[in-house]
Amino acid sequence: MRLKKTIFIFLFFLLFLTSSKELVQACSCGTMCTVTAVSTFSVSSWFPSCGSGSYILVDCKDNAGSAGSYSSTDPYAQWNPVGSPTTICQNYCMDGSATDTGVNGTVQETYEIYGGDCVITSNGSGGGGTNTTTTTTTETTTMAEAPTPGTVLISGSTNLDVNAAVSGSYCNQTASSALTIAGVSIAGTDVGGQYTTAYSGSDFSINTFYSGNGMYKVTLDLSGQTGGKNYICSCPAPTDSNNPYVCSYTGVSSPENNVNFYVKEYNLSSNSWLQVFGGNIFGSTAINSPVPYTFCSVDGSCQATLIAPSAGSTNQLSSGFPITNTGDKSKLRSNAILDAYHSYFHLPERSTNVNSYGVFTDIASLSYNYFYNIAENSAQQIGDGQDLEPLLSDWTSTAWWSANDVNYVRVNGNVSIDETQGFNLSSTQKLVVFVDGNLTLDDSNPNDTNRKITSVAKGGFLAFIVSGNILVTPNVGYELNPLVPTVPTVSIANSNVEGVFVADGTLTIQTKSATGEVPPDKKFIGAGTFVGWTNVLTPRTFNDGSFGPVLNNNQAIDNFIYRPDLLANWPTKFKASVSNWREVDPQLINQ
Repeated sequence: MRLKKTIFIFLFFLLFLTSSKELVQACSCGTMCTVTAVSTFSVSSWFPSCGSGSYILVDCKDNAGSAGSYSSTDPYAQWNPVGSPTTICQNYCMDGSATDTGVNGTVQETYEIYGGDCVITSNGSGGGGTNTTTTTTTETTTMAEAPTPGTVLISGSTNLDVNAAVSGSYCNQTASSALTIAGVSIAGTDVGGQYTTAYSGSDFSINTFYSGNGMYKVTLDLSGQTGGKNYICSCPAPTDSNNPYVCSYTGVSSPENNVNFYVKEYNLSSNSWLQVFGGNIFGSTAINSPVPYTFCSVDGSCQATLIAPSAGSTNQLSSGFPITNTGDKSKLRSNAILDAYHSYFHLPERSTNVNSYGVFTDIASLSYNYFYNIAENSAQQIGDGQDLEPLLSDWTSTAWWSANDVNYVRVNGNVSIDETQGFNLSSTQKLVVFVDGNLTLDDSNPNDTNRKITSVAKGGFLAFIVSGNILVTPNVGYELNPLVPTVPTVSIANSNVEGVFVADGTLTIQTKSATGEVPPDKKFIGAGTFVGWTNVLTPRTFNDGSFGPVLNNNQAIDNFIYRPDLLANWPTKFKASVSNWREVDPQLINQ
């Protein structure tokens, strides 16, 4: 066998072997046989400079697939991949420990050839012939050069997602919706690096080498977009769930002309808001909760109003009214626009008193002392001033617990309640807890599926009347992902806390920022009555400085459900008749 070889070096670290071989092989006549040619090489200059902690990987591919790989911490180890006349070798760095001085070895090419027809020769004896043959076959092959960039393209377009879905290897949709987005980039890469992309409106094309084995990755990056609208990846889905601006296709062959990306508009509402269901909302000096009407009104899961009908009800008249003790009606706001402050107090479907409100309306502050003085003689005394985490079962198992009447307990000290302490009252249980201190409501295991801290079945009653403050920690509620928005239904069943909660001090639905964590905060759902005679603070926010505000579009972050059944089961001791005395002109009975 005689072998001639020449080694060429091209851009992108591609090595092409050009070899002219004369293959001489004796084969049995009329059969196929295998011919093997070996080209030996030893190169170093075409290798990348691999840094510390990495080694060289050489990968040879051809149109039929992989011809073999060289991967060794010894750069001079022998390497014998089986290839074909169009084998292309690429090299790049991999993590590991090695030097990068070069590699030598052989590319072994294998072919099948036909041995030729059998020839019968005479032996000169006049008695017939023999069937002994010798066949020599000569074949010359030349390694072909790979096509140069400029003739092999990966192309596609950016489009607005109307009904896009994955179809085969790529996304597609029935409607035409080409979309030009300024500032975006689309990159085609493989192990050799990045290729040039040309743009024309919504269309793009990437100048690549031929590859039938899916060696390319095509990536859309929207993070640099400019313009009045904000687009994110839709199909294909974002590569990283925490970054909706980048998405990609992998395993792309070239040429390919159907690599289309589909995006959707990402609307962000800046302000978080609160919502009341089926009851009144009172603020001594102001109520300010602008409703994101533009977004909420077009979402079927959202009610674009400050005060919605009772949870699960379509009776518009079940929604209450905003009330304040101030005479300045501008302190009542359901809209941030000056001339439309009162636009969204109610849904427009309400038939009467729509967007009505009350001013100059005071509410008597029925304090901790007021209620405790009424029930003092019936209250069980617990605690010595130390912090307490009581179990309901410890109380219900004592002799003083009444299964048929209201139970009154006074705790001397701060009280903490979480989902493990069993404050889930049945339809026959009634409990009033006086806390001479502060009350904290917490979720001790935010990673489990139990979001209920306290609950009260219909017919039952639970109240916490607190001399200090009531704090709902940031752990209480539903953690939502702004990149995959969900809307937990506001209902009694989904509420996080149930009961009557009255604080002489401040009632706070605490934000993560107060504990050093980063919003977005959790969605809170409370069912019952919530009072802070000093103040009610709802600082929670979905705004995390990134994608969180999208959650404001179709839900309030703080949700309060009025439960009239708790008023119906209000302890008799706490009920009082209301009399209105006025002086009248005296008259004789017989007149």
